[in-house]
Amino acid sequence: MTETISIIVVTWNDRDNLLRCLASLERQTWPRERMELIVVDDGSEDGTARAVEQEFPGAVLVVKENSGPDNSRNFGIDRATGEIVALIDADCTAPATWLESLAAGLEAHRTPVIGGRILHPGNFWARMIGLSDFGEFQGLKPKEVSNIPTCNMGLRRELLQRFRFDEDARIGGDVLFARQLKESGIRLVYDPRIMVQHHPEATGKAFFERARRYGAGFVQIRRKASGLKYGSLVKWGIPGVIVATLSRSLLDWARLIRYGYAAGVRWYEYPAAAAVLLLKRLASLGAAIEASRIGNP
Repeated sequence: MTETISIIVVTWNDRDNLLRCLASLERQTWPRERMELIVVDDGSEDGTARAVEQEFPGAVLVVKENSGPDNSRNFGIDRATGEIVALIDADCTAPATWLESLAAGLEAHRTPVIGGRILHPGNFWARMIGLSDFGEFQGLKPKEVSNIPTCNMGLRRELLQRFRFDEDARIGGDVLFARQLKESGIRLVYDPRIMVQHHPEATGKAFFERARRYGAGFVQIRRKASGLKYGSLVKWGIPGVIVATLSRSLLDWARLIRYGYAAGVRWYEYPAAAAVLLLKRLASLGAAIEASRIGNP
């Protein structure tokens, strides 16, 4: 018998992207009677809830006070009834075979949690977000990974009875969640056949604002979980943060070389891409240093 899949979409003040996401989920080839669509509105003020009620009346709509994406994911998970839970972000769209590929991947790899490829169609800035934030998820071969972003994740629901998303995290919650799983001996598998398209705001201004936000988050989540990669450096304060940032710049360039073609980078864009990725890390460094100072004498 085909399993039921509960799809959870968390949103906050992102109505237009959300409606595009839900439209893509409506076109899934998975049997409709075996789909449950749950939308968790994390206190939006842009008319999101009304738009969902009007355009997608079949969705389960949960409206709550703003408390962050991971608290909202737990809300959705608590209401899910499917044997499989699929997570996708409001600023993503899924091809019609997404759920089929996700269910097949869980079965083929014999794992309770799986993720897939995260494509970034659009302009140069979109491709840079794809490389710098999702470089590991551009490859064309299945592999074990250390993390799976919540914009393209599938899990067996029984796993979520043992593990929860960290509700204090405002950014990087997927990294903390993955750490729990890895420490319990659970394999995290990447399968490139499971694809979504990510549509973040793709401008230079948004790119560097994202870098600063992620720079602060990098420090914050490693303070919560020092066993994460670079956690020992973050413990050393500003000097450690500087070293970690330089190391991550080298990682960016390695990703550009390894995954640039798969991410859609044109051959003539490589010099500019290398420069932009370095500038991104420099932008993130300021926010990381500021976050490192908080709580330190």
